[in-house]
Amino acid sequence: MAGAELELISNIVRNGDFSSVRKRNVTTSSFQTEEARTVFQWLWDQFHDEHSLGSLPDKTKFERRWPD
Repeated sequence: MAGAELELISNIVRNGDFSSVRKRNVTTSSFQTEEARTVFQWLWDQFHDEHSLGSLPDKTKFERRWPD
């Protein structure tokens, strides 16, 4: 994953919210690498899942899903 993309995804997981991402209109297509697009889409889906109530998975769940 490109450095800036990794940093953005790390910040999303660390902070647990999409507010800065939404303000900047970042979408899955904003990412250059397939890996980053896949991870971002998973986070986005988790955030918008009716069972998660607008929250993101914690770091432990994220690391279980994306160990690398």
